[in-house]
Amino acid sequence: MKPEHAHQIVQWLSENRIHAYVYHDYSGRGMYGRTTAGVVTHNVTDVFEAKGALKIHDDFARDSMGLDAIVY
Repeated sequence: MKPEHAHQIVQWLSENRIHAYVYHDYSGRGMYGRTTAGVVTHNVTDVFEAKGALKIHDDFARDSMGLDAIVY
């Protein structure tokens, strides 16, 4: 995820009273050391709702982070 998109999504979620934060330099499964920005939240559906509201057309993936999840 582009860092600017991560920040836009977190801003939108915050304005809608949903706790989320930007995770810089995330490297997940199958990324082989590459890093990207991501959004960490409890409910990934909220991130995809924000993506639609902000008209962001990039493809995102998701991964579990214990009790939370990251969309990247």
